[in-house]
Amino acid sequence: MRPILFLFALSALAAVQSIETFVDDARVRVIKVTVPVDHATGMHEHKINRVMLYLQEGGQKVIHADGREVIQRWAAGQPLWSPAVGMHRVALIADEPQSIVEIELNQPGPADPPDLGPLDPLAVDPGHYRVIFENDQVRVIHVEIGPGESAPMHEHLRARAVTYLTAAHFEATLEDGRTAISHQKAGDVVWSDSPIRHREINRGSNVFKGVVVELK
Repeated sequence: MRPILFLFALSALAAVQSIETFVDDARVRVIKVTVPVDHATGMHEHKINRVMLYLQEGGQKVIHADGREVIQRWAAGQPLWSPAVGMHRVALIADEPQSIVEIELNQPGPADPPDLGPLDPLAVDPGHYRVIFENDQVRVIHVEIGPGESAPMHEHLRARAVTYLTAAHFEATLEDGRTAISHQKAGDVVWSDSPIRHREINRGSNVFKGVVVELK
């Protein structure tokens, strides 16, 4: 996969409107930050790889230490791979404040990731789950489930950050028959490092869309 150098400087924010932290440990830091339309940074570098998920359409100008300038743009709800990079600064190009979910990868991926098994959602439900991109550290998945549609029994084995691009109203049934109802708002982020096996049905009136970033 050719890397996409989206270098939004969350580690060098001059001003933010809000910031939330969902997990911060030796493996990963997951944050959501909102910045104003006039956001710009000074020179800085990123020493680790990241996944960046942009909740609104926008872009930025990247100015490298050697003077090179690059314009980068993203669509609303688009996750992108942002590898470690040397000195640069950025200036936001946007018509509205930008909310960005950042997954900072503090450790390299395993040399031999464990098998995901026969109930991996990509194996049992490719109509609702698809891989956006994958590398040795993460697998990034788009989920889209229409109102009244069901996802069959499947399991999530990896630690993961789920970003809700739309509102969600789901009924989940565990393998022991217990059920649970969940509600999320568009823009919510949920972190989980516990395996789960369940089937789900979209009880909402809207098409649900979300992005799952799995750690390897």
